[in-house]
Amino acid sequence: MGTAQYYYEQGNEHLNRGNLDQAISHYTRVLEIDPRHAEAYYNRGNAYLAKGQFDQAISDYTRALEIDPWYAEAYCNRGVAYLAKDQYDQGWEDVRKAQSLGIKVDPRFLEDLCKASGREK
Repeated sequence: MGTAQYYYEQGNEHLNRGNLDQAISHYTRVLEIDPRHAEAYYNRGNAYLAKGQFDQAISDYTRALEIDPWYAEAYCNRGVAYLAKDQYDQGWEDVRKAQSLGIKVDPRFLEDLCKASGREK
């Protein structure tokens, strides 16, 4: 039986190779071993985001943020998922929070959010 770190590294390898289902499986195993592993929630959220499973991605990013409220990248990526679901207010809220934590938000994403929501940066 592997450790949480082992499954986390395996999940990262699968995520980097685009093997999203395998990555999700490995991150899920990490979370069975260590339910407070914020990075596993974040990366599993990234895999769900890449699969277009936005509700699952939002859920995992939210869980990562419950564990680590300063996880700026999780705010940023949850904002991307909210944009995909046309939930612009939540997307803007997450973008602002990510920026307040020092993340430089991708200008293309900001442009897309501005266009979709009818707001200015």
